[in-house]
Amino acid sequence: MARPANKRRKITAANKENKAPRVSRGGRKTRNARCLTAANFTDLPFDVLLEIAAWLIPLDLLYLCRVNHALRNVFMTKASHGAWKQARANANNLPEPFAEISEPAWANLVYVRVCNFCWKKKVMEPDFRLRCRICAKCSETHLLALKEFLDVMPVADRPDIEMIFNLIPSNKLAYQRQKVHDTYVRLTDYEDIENEIRQLPKGLTDAFRKEKLRSRKKVVQHAQLCEDWLDERTSAREAELKAAGKQRRKAILDRLSSMGYENEVKYMIAADTDGFEYCEFRFSYKNFMQLPQVKQNSVLTDRVWRNIEAGILEFMVGVRTRYLEHENTLLLRSRTVKAVSVFRSFKEALPPHTLFPYIPDFLALDVVHDLIHRPDHTALTEEDFTEVCSEMDSFADNWRYSVHRQLAQAVGLNFAESHPDIDTLSTDLKLAATGIICASCTRFPIDFSPSAVEKFMSATTLEVRPLFYPEVLTHRCAVSTMLFPGFYPDWYFLDGSSVKNLLSLFRSQWRPGPYAKHPVVARLARKVVTMTGLDASSATVNDMDGCGVLFECTSCRESARRVLFSWREIMQHAMVEHIVGSADFEQRVSPVRTSELPEGWDVTEMTYEEILYECLHCRDTLEEEVGGIEHEKMMKHLLDKHQLQNPRENMDYESLLGSPTQARPRCVQITLKKRAQIAQTEA
Repeated sequence: MARPANKRRKITAANKENKAPRVSRGGRKTRNARCLTAANFTDLPFDVLLEIAAWLIPLDLLYLCRVNHALRNVFMTKASHGAWKQARANANNLPEPFAEISEPAWANLVYVRVCNFCWKKKVMEPDFRLRCRICAKCSETHLLALKEFLDVMPVADRPDIEMIFNLIPSNKLAYQRQKVHDTYVRLTDYEDIENEIRQLPKGLTDAFRKEKLRSRKKVVQHAQLCEDWLDERTSAREAELKAAGKQRRKAILDRLSSMGYENEVKYMIAADTDGFEYCEFRFSYKNFMQLPQVKQNSVLTDRVWRNIEAGILEFMVGVRTRYLEHENTLLLRSRTVKAVSVFRSFKEALPPHTLFPYIPDFLALDVVHDLIHRPDHTALTEEDFTEVCSEMDSFADNWRYSVHRQLAQAVGLNFAESHPDIDTLSTDLKLAATGIICASCTRFPIDFSPSAVEKFMSATTLEVRPLFYPEVLTHRCAVSTMLFPGFYPDWYFLDGSSVKNLLSLFRSQWRPGPYAKHPVVARLARKVVTMTGLDASSATVNDMDGCGVLFECTSCRESARRVLFSWREIMQHAMVEHIVGSADFEQRVSPVRTSELPEGWDVTEMTYEEILYECLHCRDTLEEEVGGIEHEKMMKHLLDKHQLQNPRENMDYESLLGSPTQARPRCVQITLKKRAQIAQTEA
């Protein structure tokens, strides 16, 4: 059988009053001793109560009035007006109440966030111009909107209504969640002034209107003063909360630093300053501040820390993982700095126009990759690259052979030997009739049938980009790629250059991906070579450049004007402008030797192929213009970027490999001489 519970003695009101307080042996009262309560607080002298009230703000004084009837009778009398005034002074000089509002009602309006009509809904901000706090639901019955009221009233009464609205303090708000703001007044104010106007004797309307306008002006001015005080108080409170939150975050970070997370804290803060290049957003300092354990303004005590420690340490574990990855990335970058420095020093000593690997190709070497990613945490020195430098020439030869081999396979060249040497590869690649194009730069159908051309032209504009050796080795589509900022290669940040914006062109490993052999271009190239009198199976690009033959498009011939194109340009012109295939090419194109121009014709305009240059100071850097730039732009670049007044070719800049070394005609325009010019020439 369970033991019955102990019964407690009932204490009546009589023996409760007679019960003496328990006192400990040391003479101190225990918890059961009588303490100061609201009942005996009112027994204090009146001047003592006023002295206590002098240290309070209006809200505290309002709460004190609501303790019991005795205190309410003390602070709700006119004798306590000084206490309320001092309380307003303690609250950052709170403005005095409006004329029709008492001090307690004013404190309730300013501090208590409850609707003054329904006393239920929460209202954050008081409306000083209407002298109340009002919720959206109560505004439907206790406020009057000017536009709505005018819409339902007769037209004859509208001027009087607008006149009354101008005499009452109003505010332009969006109560009732309206899309368009309206002018609102309190319904009781409107009814009171409407009754006063009805009871006015005749002839006193103007004086009454002026008096009301003065009263309204005073209310508006005092409301503006109260709004300024509220804004100042709100700003001060926000600053106070911000300072408290900052102090709490600092205390949390100090505790984390003392627990061994000092480096992780520094990394987390620096990630927000330097961007999210290494730090994921969920482990950033901004996200750290949004943690529920951190996003508070209370003081961080030992008890609070014990409650939030587990959640914060879970977050810091992820930060530590990212920090270690960041440190490893910095180590790899520091080693890459040294590798790139050694490579650039070696490359600067090479003679001009030397086909040599680029930095991405060098960093892709197995021996260089192993040096950069070796497991220890030490930095690399120049001595570590001694073996690499000794094998640099061999690496360059292997790279050149690989480039030529990949290019030959891309354009479909066949060789009798399974592993032809580089001379055999380059011999076939140097032919003028190879028909190599850049697929990225060419927009032309492979099938040359009329239906295919028409369908292709409906989707895009035609463009043909034939390429010839050695231009194919340095064409920008084969040695560069377009990247967004988040995907820039690491070694581009090594020289401290400014980061490019948005999509940018960057140097990459050489690749034959964009190259292909276009059948139409190949057939036209053989036709052009044959029309010059050379053998299409053996004529090289240099042979065609030196043959001294231009080509005229008979479709563009005029009576007094003819246009002659170079052998490179005539293929693009015929294919793009006239959609000419190999079948009718010879009927539309005729060769003309530059030494045998038609009699009676004179050269009036000549266009040359642009010579492209690359800056030797910017080569293999972020500032490099991949693919080269024109001479005028190069001079401006050297002056603006490197402050070179008199740059020297092959020292500060050089022509791009594959670009013309001298002026090469692209298009020649000849016109028929006038008879007077012919007679003068014959004389």
